[in-house]
Amino acid sequence: MARAGMMLRGMIGLLVWLLLALPALAQAPPELPTCTFEDQSALDAAALLARSFDSRGQHGATPRLLTLSADPQARLSANSVHLLLAPGERDTIEWAKMRLLAAARTVEHVTREDGTRGSVHVPVFARLHGHAAGVARIELDLPQRPGLRFAELWHGVVAVCNAADNRIIAYGAVDVRVHSRLWSSLLSGGLLIAVYAMLAAVALRINARRLDAAAAIRATAEGGRGESGPGWRWMQALNPLFITQDAAGIGSLSRLQLLVFTLAVVFIYAYVLARTGELAALSPDVLALLGITVLGSGLSRMVGEAGSVSHANRSWLKARGLLRRRDDRLPRLSDLVCADGELEIARVQAIIFSSITVVALLIKGPRDLGGFQISAETLYLLGLSQAAFVAGKAIPAEGVRRLNAEITAMRNAERELLDAQQQSPGSPGAEGLARSKAAWNGALAAAEDTLADVYGETLDEARLRALRLT
Repeated sequence: MARAGMMLRGMIGLLVWLLLALPALAQAPPELPTCTFEDQSALDAAALLARSFDSRGQHGATPRLLTLSADPQARLSANSVHLLLAPGERDTIEWAKMRLLAAARTVEHVTREDGTRGSVHVPVFARLHGHAAGVARIELDLPQRPGLRFAELWHGVVAVCNAADNRIIAYGAVDVRVHSRLWSSLLSGGLLIAVYAMLAAVALRINARRLDAAAAIRATAEGGRGESGPGWRWMQALNPLFITQDAAGIGSLSRLQLLVFTLAVVFIYAYVLARTGELAALSPDVLALLGITVLGSGLSRMVGEAGSVSHANRSWLKARGLLRRRDDRLPRLSDLVCADGELEIARVQAIIFSSITVVALLIKGPRDLGGFQISAETLYLLGLSQAAFVAGKAIPAEGVRRLNAEITAMRNAERELLDAQQQSPGSPGAEGLARSKAAWNGALAAAEDTLADVYGETLDEARLRALRLT
């Protein structure tokens, strides 16, 4: 158990690191193209920024000043801003023959890496997303420099270069307030941890009796040396399987999927809000993803145990003392992929595609949560996996069907045995008592293995053996 606790701590630490690191990993800008002035000197950030303050071009060339403003119809992104680049009334730009280059500088003087004070100039990446009526829609990556500053005001410049001769023919300027990726990740990660801790605290309170029973058995099994204090209880409560378990202490795949997708969306939503100060929209595919998981979880709760052993047979087993109430049972990983003693491939498929989708959401979501797309095939497979999972709970598996038939045979054999026992010693029916005992023992032996496969540790095997007649 100590080793399992260490592994769980490591998994939680790795998950937190991924949540904090993925937004930064997802926004590494591509390599910038080169663009030169008329004198063929290399373009750098400082030279490009100078254009926004001095409109006199080199060798008599004067780049035109364009209007650069926010695009009100664009989706919100935590890594970039969407802008409209509009020429003047008399200007015409053939955008298909142009390429963009951008740079930015801090508005305030800051301490540079060499220790001096002044503005910091950095190149940034700009991409053209289309144009209509002469106005170009562009996306400008947010500049960033290392450090612990929460927010900085940057002055950005986008240059329009002629692809034929690499000459700047126009430019536009805009001021952008940029919030630190580090602080945004810490704030959104802190919110996620707070929400998760609250869920763990609620699960700990609801399942306190189950933990008490498990701690008592743990202490007995290990001679009082087993750890079962508050630390052990919180480690159990922080397990996502513990948070999403059902009333019987069995881990629920549908609830776990819903929890993971919800936490991923909450993290990205909070990250975009901290980075931009605005609420992001959810794409239709993200809504469809959440809808599939919510629907799957709801349907599985509606179906309940319809595909398990029938209520009459289960009541008969409980009345004979064959099923123990396991108040000490804690959820385990096998609960996610196994049911009624069988490995469910549909559950494995759901876990694989759900994991891939969550990773893609964490990587691409911060850049464009409102435009995040999932292929129709992936949505179809996720929906199909959920449907197969719900159908598996509604339709009895082969082992359950066999067990229902065997328990019914046991009940019939018991009825015949009771009838034979009620006959007087001299009656003809009493001669069949031995035959009824044999039939009962045979039905008991036939169902023994299937009962163990389906019910596992819940089955009281000692009580089952005690029911055999001699």
